[in-house]
Amino acid sequence: MNNRPTNTHTIRLRPIGKYFFGGETHHELDSRRQYFHRSNPYPQQTSLLGMVRHQLLLQHGLIPLHEGQNAEAAIDLIGANGFDGQSDHFGVIASISPIRWLNHDHVFDQRLFDWLQTEEGIQKPILDWDSQAKSASGTLPSVPKIKYLKKGKEEPWTAKVPFSTQLQHCHDEEGPMICHMPMDRVVHESEQVGIHKDREGKPKEEGYFKFVYKRLEEGWSFVFQVTFFNESESGRPFKFDSTKRVITMGAERSAFELEVLTNPVSFPATQVAEDGQMQKVVLISDAYVPSEEGFYQLTDLPLCTSTPFRYNVSHIKKEKHNYYGLPVRSQRYHLLKRGSVFYTRQAEKLTDMLKGETAFYSIGYNHYLIENP
Repeated sequence: MNNRPTNTHTIRLRPIGKYFFGGETHHELDSRRQYFHRSNPYPQQTSLLGMVRHQLLLQHGLIPLHEGQNAEAAIDLIGANGFDGQSDHFGVIASISPIRWLNHDHVFDQRLFDWLQTEEGIQKPILDWDSQAKSASGTLPSVPKIKYLKKGKEEPWTAKVPFSTQLQHCHDEEGPMICHMPMDRVVHESEQVGIHKDREGKPKEEGYFKFVYKRLEEGWSFVFQVTFFNESESGRPFKFDSTKRVITMGAERSAFELEVLTNPVSFPATQVAEDGQMQKVVLISDAYVPSEEGFYQLTDLPLCTSTPFRYNVSHIKKEKHNYYGLPVRSQRYHLLKRGSVFYTRQAEKLTDMLKGETAFYSIGYNHYLIENP
C-alpha cells in the first residue's frame, strides 16, 4: 500500500455542444459498412485516465517529446504505461472516481433496475421476500417474486413492464429524499450524416453512415474526482493546474470545458458491507469480475446487464521519436454495466471481489453503493 500524502480534486466536464464517445461498440464491433455510429452517453474511465495523463504532460511542458527527450520525467509524472488491466501505477495519479452527472451541486448516478415504467407512471419494483422458499438442498433460497402496483393492487411483474433508466440523486438535507428523472430527459441525441472517402477524396461505395451524437440538457455536466500524490516517486513536488480550460475528448475530438471545482460537492455515501443480512449493491460504474459465475453465486437476486469493453495500452518509450509507442489493443471484455443491482446476504464477499480488481478499481471501475433493500 502506498502511504504517500495525497490531495483530491473535483473536476467538472461541461460539453460544449454535442459530443461523441464511441467505445467498443463503435470502434470494434462495427465495420465501415455499418450505417449507424451511436455515441455512449458518458466517457469510459480509461478516457478520463488518458485525458488526465495528457493534461499533466501539457502542464509540465513535456509535449512533444522529441527523440526521447524528457521521457524519464514523463514516466516519473504519469507512469510508463496507460491502463493495461494489470497495473494500478500511473505516476502521480493515485486514483480516479467514477464519472457521474452533475446538476448544480447535485450528483446523480445511473440506475437501470431501480424503477419500472408502468401504465400508471414510474414506480419502484416490489420485492416479495416472503415468497422465497428453500431450494431442494434446503440451503439456498429461490429468487423472490417481483411485483408492482396496478390500480392500487400488487401484480406480478412481467417483461411487458420495462425497467426505466433513471438518473438518481439521494440527499439528507431534510431527511432521506430521492430525486430521479428519466435519463432521456437529460441526455439527448443529435444525428449527422457523413460519408467515408478514399485517399483521392472520392466517396466510397456503401460509405455513407450516420453519427448519433449526444448532448446534455442545459445546466447538466459530468463530474469526477482525481486523487494525486503530492510528489512523484522520485520526490519531485507536484501540483495540478486548476485553471479553467477547454479540452477535447473522444475519437471525434468533442470539446469540453474542464473546471476544478472549489465549492464542495457531496457524493453519495455508501453503507458498510456486512455478511448475513440482506443488502442491495448498486454498481455506480461498469465493473469487471474474472468469474461471473462465482460472483452471481454470492447474490440472492441479480438484476444486471453487460456492456462490451476494450482498451488501448500506450507506452512511453525513451527510444521513440514520438512520446507514445504503437498502442496495443486488448482482448474483448464484457463488463457488468453501471446501474446493475445485486441483492445479497454476502455483500462483504461480493464487494471484496469488486475491489480486488485493483487495476480497474483504481481508475473508477468496479465502484458501488450499498443501500437498504
